[in-house]
Amino acid sequence: MNIQKAVKKATERGACIARPAHPDIKIKPTNTEQNCIVMMSDGYHPSKRGWQPSADELMCCEWIVVD
Repeated sequence: MNIQKAVKKATERGACIARPAHPDIKIKPTNTEQNCIVMMSDGYHPSKRGWQPSADELMCCEWIVVD
């Protein structure tokens, strides 16, 4: 699905978004000062806050919602 739909579903469920092409990484979208938090798929080791996606990432239609 596109990123807008994935983020909407994820925020409703308190979940994360991910791309199957990158199974080790998930992103927690928030409306806090941390913005979007990138972390390992196991939920540990947040690697960075304030994720800045590329144009290709924003246009991709392969986003999924994960816990």
